Amino acid sequence: MIQVIGRDRQRALEWHDMLLTTCGVGLWDAVFPNGQALHPDTIWTWSAEFRKMLGFTNERDFPNVAESWSSRLHPEDAERVGQVFATSVDTGVPYDVTYRIMVRDGSYRWVRAMGGVIRDQNGRSRRFCGSLIDVHVAKSLEEQQRGAVEQITRVADAMAAGDLTLMLNEDFPDGLSALKDSLNGAITNMRSMIGAVSESARLISSGSTEIAQASEDLARRTETNAASLEQTAASARTMDERLHASVHSANRTVERADETIATVMGGRAVADEAVQAMGRVSDSAKGIDSVIEGLDKIAFQTRVLAMNAAVEAGRAGDAGRGFAVVADLVSALAMRAEEEAKRARDQLTLTQTDIATAVGAVTKVDGALVDITDDVQQVHQLLATMATDNQAQSAAITQVSAAIAAMDRSTQQNAAMVEQTSAAARSLASEVGKLSEQASRFRTSGQSAGMDGLMTRVLPSSGIKPLPAAVLPAMVRPAEEWSEF
Repeated sequence: MIQVIGRDRQRALEWHDMLLTTCGVGLWDAVFPNGQALHPDTIWTWSAEFRKMLGFTNERDFPNVAESWSSRLHPEDAERVGQVFATSVDTGVPYDVTYRIMVRDGSYRWVRAMGGVIRDQNGRSRRFCGSLIDVHVAKSLEEQQRGAVEQITRVADAMAAGDLTLMLNEDFPDGLSALKDSLNGAITNMRSMIGAVSESARLISSGSTEIAQASEDLARRTETNAASLEQTAASARTMDERLHASVHSANRTVERADETIATVMGGRAVADEAVQAMGRVSDSAKGIDSVIEGLDKIAFQTRVLAMNAAVEAGRAGDAGRGFAVVADLVSALAMRAEEEAKRARDQLTLTQTDIATAVGAVTKVDGALVDITDDVQQVHQLLATMATDNQAQSAAITQVSAAIAAMDRSTQQNAAMVEQTSAAARSLASEVGKLSEQASRFRTSGQSAGMDGLMTRVLPSSGIKPLPAAVLPAMVRPAEEWSEF
């Protein structure tokens, strides 16, 4: 019995040693005093295979302490691994976590740690054992596959959005290299196809642009001709109205000129009569002056007689006193007569001066009437010139009418050409628009494969205005007149 137990113990120890050194799995063990995993007296044991996985060979290089392992955890994984470790110790759930750990050469490798907890009779964790498996190759392949899937998804999403500029440029795992080449080939072929479609659309666009430009030029000429036709017609009407008004004005001017001549002649006759009347008044004034002079002499003699009578009355004394009074009154009356004669002479002098001024004014008026007569004669000559100009205007209006007729025919022809070219441009523009709409869904380079703004170039905004309403009737002809065109 003792020998059997010894053999079993020997087998168990041999099995334990082989697990620690040759199983290809890094085993580890931790014994917790009082159920405290982080207690300083916790006994950590790293198997030789564990150290070998991390590039170490002995306990001197990788001591049996927790820091030998925890200090090499990747900074991004350390907190997560610690949380899983603590949860397993506290709750007893199986320990299973994948993380990155630094090996001896300083690089990080992916590993998977698994383990379990043994609890004492009080339910406290007293031992934690587990293993460490190198999963770096599998994890790297998984990341490569995930990266490939993400890249394929990104390119596929871009293709669905019409962007053909993205390619699968990153390295794929060996099993997915064929898929990468196939997708890149499909993208290249589709890009070439869209490019060909875009090129065809550009060629059609070029033709549409030329036709649209020709249509625009014709429309511009039509607008210009129509505007000129309208302006010329308006000018012809204005000239005709002015011609008639000029004829009417000329006739009225002739009538007024004749009336003016008659009035001027009558005025000259009146002026002559006025001059003669003024002459007679001047002669009468001279006669009046002689009369005033005679009265002045009579007054003087009367005053002398009154003085003599006064002298004689003084000699007579009291008997001549009444006669003296009469003599004084006669003397006073003679002096007053002299004064009135003097006033009459002064007034007559002023009258003669005014008569002389009036005669000069009448003479000037007669001269002005002579000038007016000459001016009226010149007006007659101007009226003759106006008649000649009216005839020239009539001839000009005839020429303008001929020009309007020619412009009318040109406008009709241009209108027909504009209609035809506009229809062709609209048809081509419609086809180009459909093609551009399809191609614009894809982007084969830095910009869309569609022709952004192509419709603007095909049918440019020229600002051409509609034909004036006044000209439209002149552009419409009965059907039989279009047969020759």
